[in-house]
Amino acid sequence: MSQQPAGRIVSLPPEMWENVFKHVRSGRNRKSICLVSRTWRAFMMPIMWEKFCTNLQETETRKIVNLVNPNNGNLPYVRHLSIFLSKRVILEEWADMCAVLRLLVTTIPNNRLQTFVTNIDVSSQDLILILQTHQTLEKLSVPLVVKDTSEAASEAVSDEISPANATWLVPAFANLKDLTAHTAASNVEQSIKPYNFIIRNAPKLERLVIDRLLKDKTRRGYPNLSKLLPWGPSMPMPTTITKLRFVDMNLGRESRALAQILRFEILETLAINKCLSVVPFLTAVASQLSRIQPALKKLYIILLYSLPEGPDTLRAIENVLLSFPSLDTLVVDHDPNHLISKESVMNHPDLKVLALPSTHAKDLHHHSIVDLRDMFQTCTKIEVLHLNLNLGRVSDACIDLCETFRVGRFEGEGPDTEIELLLGAIGTLPNLCVLRMTDLPNINYMSTWYSDPDNPFMICIPPRVIPIARACMKNIATEIMRYLAACGSPIKLFTMNPYRVFLRPKPDLDGHTWPTYYYLRGRAFDGLGSEYVIVTPVPNINEEILRHGYL
Repeated sequence: MSQQPAGRIVSLPPEMWENVFKHVRSGRNRKSICLVSRTWRAFMMPIMWEKFCTNLQETETRKIVNLVNPNNGNLPYVRHLSIFLSKRVILEEWADMCAVLRLLVTTIPNNRLQTFVTNIDVSSQDLILILQTHQTLEKLSVPLVVKDTSEAASEAVSDEISPANATWLVPAFANLKDLTAHTAASNVEQSIKPYNFIIRNAPKLERLVIDRLLKDKTRRGYPNLSKLLPWGPSMPMPTTITKLRFVDMNLGRESRALAQILRFEILETLAINKCLSVVPFLTAVASQLSRIQPALKKLYIILLYSLPEGPDTLRAIENVLLSFPSLDTLVVDHDPNHLISKESVMNHPDLKVLALPSTHAKDLHHHSIVDLRDMFQTCTKIEVLHLNLNLGRVSDACIDLCETFRVGRFEGEGPDTEIELLLGAIGTLPNLCVLRMTDLPNINYMSTWYSDPDNPFMICIPPRVIPIARACMKNIATEIMRYLAACGSPIKLFTMNPYRVFLRPKPDLDGHTWPTYYYLRGRAFDGLGSEYVIVTPVPNINEEILRHGYL
């Protein structure tokens, strides 16, 4: 058997092929790769095209034509399809986008897709086409067209997705495990009707997200959640659903009945994102949890930017946390003036993910060093930590690129600074892998670009400042990573990643888009052979996390 020539890709052992193409696929600006060997092509195509995501507003017509060409041979390998628009379009453009969407979905051979996600409003006929063409779908997120109630038509959504057509529709839901229902604030009951039909006839449904339509997010009014869920005394919540997420909903009306509908003895994940009237709902939830042995493991609560309840909301969250002790993931937003109590966090000693961020741009607060130490001494299993570090004003980027920022370099010259005490407390966590800094260091990139000197979130950095920000963030990350390493922390990934971002410029040379930065811990050696800690920018964090299993 002849040997393959050395120094060529085909000379690599087969077990390395997957790693090679994972590296090739991670390139941010990759165009296309052509390999002569049919064996390589057969191995490459599923890896390269399994997940396909496109922005139709940036995709040229000729590229779509090439993609759907039968001689191309790429689309049959697509299993996860995401089609989206980056901005609103006029009616004529919307019709063209829907036509392209139908073309892509129908060109893929039948029963190949496992995931279909889009933010394009489609008609019920288009949704039926998708469901009939791909009855293997496991994840579906499709907003349906909803007419205004002011229009003469009595039906807001077509009744084609209804019990009248159950005979030939229900088989399409057999494999569905993840569904996102998009509702309209003005016509709630009609907009949710097709989704409720799907929910009732999806025997394997595990995760349900109820969100408000994107076009309604600029209008006032939040849908009443109690009118949306199809469950009640006569039809209890299915035992298969273990994950629920509510986004932009009104939870206040009939909150007690709503909490009783949710079966917390089987529900493992509950996420409440920017909802109204959360206090009565959380109060009812706390009452339910205290009576049973809940299965709840993950709790996410992100508050509205301008929440009227204030301290009552934090008190309701604390009551929920104190009513049972079994969480392994806790993400709780807080308002600028109140912090969640340490006792409510310490009631869950098995926490692996703890996030205590603030989505508010101003007046960022964090817990005291004493409170954090108490939390970390109790919750020793934490692997992922999201926290406001509150570095304050760091330096003038145009002068020193934040190279004067130092942590722990002046031992014996005075007491430890607040940031050193905070990082020292974080460094005591024996299993920490990921630290996410949810606020931004206050850096004077260029004084003329400050909209508010005390509010680093509101900066819109121009393109010429992007390289400066890149250097500053890397210097800051290096200092923080080195100090944590000196404290004995096993941390592997440090990220600056606020929960709430207003504006984003273009990516830098590391593949980062301000103000989001990711750095892996590394090591290097100087000329004397001494080892020291360095940070390596990570352009594709999702693949890095999957490869190393941080989350």
